[in-house]
Amino acid sequence: MGPTALTEIQQYEGLFWAFNTVQLLAISGVAANTPQNAAAFSANTELLDGPTLVTSNFPSSLIASFTPQTFFYGCVVASEETAASVAQSCTITATGFAPGGAQVASQDFVFTAGPVTTLVQPLAQGTFGPGFAHVQTVRFALTSALSEVLVAGVIDTVTATLYEAPGAFV
Repeated sequence: MGPTALTEIQQYEGLFWAFNTVQLLAISGVAANTPQNAAAFSANTELLDGPTLVTSNFPSSLIASFTPQTFFYGCVVASEETAASVAQSCTITATGFAPGGAQVASQDFVFTAGPVTTLVQPLAQGTFGPGFAHVQTVRFALTSALSEVLVAGVIDTVTATLYEAPGAFV
């Protein structure tokens, strides 16, 4: 994973993304599902920028809620100094919140890294459960056998159905 041009995504396709964008170079680590850019997060970015999340709750939003369906995910040993990294097993937990803030869903997505000799590994595909219907926010967190400070989560190609806010397109 080569974190070149690390910047916060912010607004993208109708939602606000509190993630960093990163270019994944096909040298080692994980390969982006839609080369080359993906969303990345870590314990370090949470300390600096706050929770890692996708939400329809932001000023000027035209979307009331959304239903995430599928996404691609994985983890790597985090590094800001190198153009390559190593895939790392992890669990990414997605937690869904309804409009108003009540937690309505939580789901673990387990990524199993191949042997160290596997230089580039594809991201795994996950499907959100039915509890994520019509959420306003999905928060992501990761756990790993390696310290979370040393691991970065990678997310790509999130599919979702968006529901417009009343009067948004009048």
